[in-house]
Amino acid sequence: MEILGSKYQLREAFKARVRMLHIQGYDIDVAAEQEKIDALANSYDALTAYGETLFDLPLRKDWPYVEPFELEDIRAQRPKDRTDRIVPTQREYELRPVVLRDKIYGGVLGRIIGCMLGKPFEMGWDGYQVKGWLEACHAWPLDHYAPMYSRYGNLGYDTEPSRREYIRYAQADDDTTYFSVTLQTLEKHGRDFTTQDVAREWLYNLPYLITCGPGHTTMQKLVNATAWHDAPLPEDEDWARFAAFANAGEEQIDAMIRADTYGLICPLRPAEAASLAYRDAILTNRNTGLYASLFVAGCIAAAFYYRDPRTVIEHGLGQIPERSRYAEAVRQALEIALAAPTWEDAYPEIHRRWGYLGHAGTINETAAIINALIHSVDEAGCLDFEKAICITVMHGWDTDCAAATCGCIAGVMAGEAHIPEKWKAPLNDTFYTFAGQEQDRSIRAFAERMLQMAQR
Repeated sequence: MEILGSKYQLREAFKARVRMLHIQGYDIDVAAEQEKIDALANSYDALTAYGETLFDLPLRKDWPYVEPFELEDIRAQRPKDRTDRIVPTQREYELRPVVLRDKIYGGVLGRIIGCMLGKPFEMGWDGYQVKGWLEACHAWPLDHYAPMYSRYGNLGYDTEPSRREYIRYAQADDDTTYFSVTLQTLEKHGRDFTTQDVAREWLYNLPYLITCGPGHTTMQKLVNATAWHDAPLPEDEDWARFAAFANAGEEQIDAMIRADTYGLICPLRPAEAASLAYRDAILTNRNTGLYASLFVAGCIAAAFYYRDPRTVIEHGLGQIPERSRYAEAVRQALEIALAAPTWEDAYPEIHRRWGYLGHAGTINETAAIINALIHSVDEAGCLDFEKAICITVMHGWDTDCAAATCGCIAGVMAGEAHIPEKWKAPLNDTFYTFAGQEQDRSIRAFAERMLQMAQR
């Protein structure tokens, strides 16, 4: 298997992958492997041959986790008391057409609004740095789109169109681009789409340099594999090996940010949502990065019915291996959030445990979303959409990705009718993406397409 990129980049990718494999429990001597990589001849043949040796490694004998890759093996490791399909028992929560429309529109708007709120803060900052910036311009706690200026310093490059003084539409972003591409995949190929179909839609839609992390590594391999023809990959491609080769970020957030669409089109069916998300996620992610996608899809499917974020989170947990590191972290984050009187009281422990993962770390971003959802329930027992997205951003790290995911879950739970106008009006029902084949600019028209897909 080949990969585009310099020999230096490939060498560094294998070093990082060795470190990641050790974290995943594989029996590998990191120091010895690093030396071996440094000693390799400076040729693509030598480097790619070494990459092949990193497959099929044994796990350490004392490794306590079970983290399968194949969907059937994942399903076999889920909690026994899970609910794969939710059957409403309260008449007022039956998904009548008007309710379904309100919740899907809420999820679509919630994802886009959350992304725009977090986009300027995508600086790799932690929550303490975000707080410093907002306090310096008298905007703490956050309750609106980011201000333009602060004495603390500048925010993200080229994010002025997402600031409260200038916002007139939803600025193009990789998160909203994937949102479009996943819906296009379903519209063109139906619910029986394959991972190869996802790869094809990536090649048709994604500009090479807007992809990041494991998505960028995958895009490199897809471009190289399809240099002279229109069929991305053989139908029998081994996606486990394809995604893993030279991929040092397979546990990052990439697949998680693509999962929302699958939850939105599978209301009340978390297992189906997770199975659709799986076929997309394996293009880039494994282990923790893969399970996060299934978890989010399951949460969104459950959010169509349940008002309590804890129950929604537990339904997401029902779709991932019970003895995985990711499931363990989700349970711990939930316990931390539930035990704390406010989200700010929970944040230091979340930061202490997982803050080292930083920008695009799957577990810390998930913990931020959980903390935000738990602490956004109002006195009437309903989820406060505004609090949920603002608290997520105030955690820092990958602010646009995490707030977009939280915004989708919160938007479904609250419904469009309960998203305050101050978040919707500045967007003027307009969004942009980098997706080459996306025709819609109207958020409502895009949400209507999502609704139609859910109704099929």
